[in-house]
Amino acid sequence: MPTPTGPVLTLHGRRKEMIIRRGVNLYPGTLEGPILAESLRRGLAVEDCALLGDWDEHSQDERLALIVAGPPSLDLTAVAAAARAAAGPDGAPDEVLRIDSFPVKGRQNKRDLAALKALLTARHAPPRSRRVEDVVLPFGAAQLVRRVQDRITERPLRALGELALRLGLWSISQATWALDELVAPRWREAQGRGPLFIIGHQRSGTTALHRLLAADTAHARALTLGEMLFPAVSAAPLRAAVAGLDRALGGALSRLEDRIFGPIDALHRLRLGEVEEDEFVLWAVFASIMCANDHPLSVERRQLDTLRHFDQQPAARQARVLGFYRDVLTRRLHRDVGTAATERWIVAKNPAFTQKIPALARLFPDARFIYLVRDPLKAIPSRLALLRAIWRLRAPEVPSLTPAQVDVIVEDSVRTYLCAERDLPSLPEHRRLVVRHDALHADPNATIERIYAHFELPGPPPQATVQAPPPRVVDLQGLSLDEERLRRVLAPVFERYGF
Repeated sequence: MPTPTGPVLTLHGRRKEMIIRRGVNLYPGTLEGPILAESLRRGLAVEDCALLGDWDEHSQDERLALIVAGPPSLDLTAVAAAARAAAGPDGAPDEVLRIDSFPVKGRQNKRDLAALKALLTARHAPPRSRRVEDVVLPFGAAQLVRRVQDRITERPLRALGELALRLGLWSISQATWALDELVAPRWREAQGRGPLFIIGHQRSGTTALHRLLAADTAHARALTLGEMLFPAVSAAPLRAAVAGLDRALGGALSRLEDRIFGPIDALHRLRLGEVEEDEFVLWAVFASIMCANDHPLSVERRQLDTLRHFDQQPAARQARVLGFYRDVLTRRLHRDVGTAATERWIVAKNPAFTQKIPALARLFPDARFIYLVRDPLKAIPSRLALLRAIWRLRAPEVPSLTPAQVDVIVEDSVRTYLCAERDLPSLPEHRRLVVRHDALHADPNATIERIYAHFELPGPPPQATVQAPPPRVVDLQGLSLDEERLRRVLAPVFERYGF
């Protein structure tokens, strides 16, 4: 085929020995022989072939290209039919491309490879949008400007200070993310099992289970808050330098963290160096519902409703957002050395992922899901109490939640429960497990052992010393809910679990 630098495209080596497509593991090395044999049996002048996979952000799946060596007169439609017959529907190529020959040795022409990738993706790439809402940038700098406009009349110095801080953090995150292509160009090759997603409504024990599983440091890998805000491989020395500075200052930075986050410790402990829910990865690119809920002035803004309805966002934006999340996890595995890929697994906790089960199942064919379920009449008020505590820190002038704000949060909570009811049963049983909140707190050891056994996780579970934190006493004053309505709209949940 013609290329920008000459008439022949040359290929050298293979980057992926296995391709996961539609949830099926494909091994090109075992398929190419049968494809070549079937082509020759049909009288096609195929001299050699290579089956390649290329990730398609639009479909969130691998697309297969069959590269064949043969004369210009080769019937590519007939070759495609032969490949389909030999490899079956799962291994059937999406594209068949011809080159003159496969060289045994020689220099790799990167411009030719770029030309091939452009050819493979040109017909499938979604149209690019220039709307600012569709731009995915760390710390959501562009969209943050809009939110500052809301606050600047109320607290101008604080609003501008927040904007300056986030723009500074964004600059560091963006620079280190780009630097990875120079200092760690092979980060995409990192592999591991999972992820194991812990989902469920907020305040249902997801944090407790996440930290219990992450305690198996021989096998489990979880993201800390600092790694979510600065996920690049090249940012690791920066995080280490900050930790070293804290030690040199006698823990001054840790004490500052305690002052900032300490007031909400009774409801949820938050520290940069501790494992945290993965929603902060999406928060950092303004693709998280937390961006709409982190301040009372933003929770009622209808312009932010798209953050509450991920499945209604354009497919291209969904692909970019979850593609970014996948890259963050891959970089985390790249930083981990000395453990075999089959012996390590990502454990990720994110209640908001309960509304993204189908997309995550497609993006991560090896993913497993633990659904923690708690009585909605207890979980929803507890979530409201946590938001109220956070808002009082950020906006002391706002004493409590308005009825309109309560309605917005409750509707999202209802949607979370119903998404789990709708989407979780569609997963095969070996990919899902339901854990009741009361069972986790009653016997955390038995729960952990059940999880390891069900998902056949490598390594024994942590032994005997694991303890779930005691249930917290939550101030629910002023957070009355319409119990009758909740029982009506969440009838499937109450019936299934007997709440």
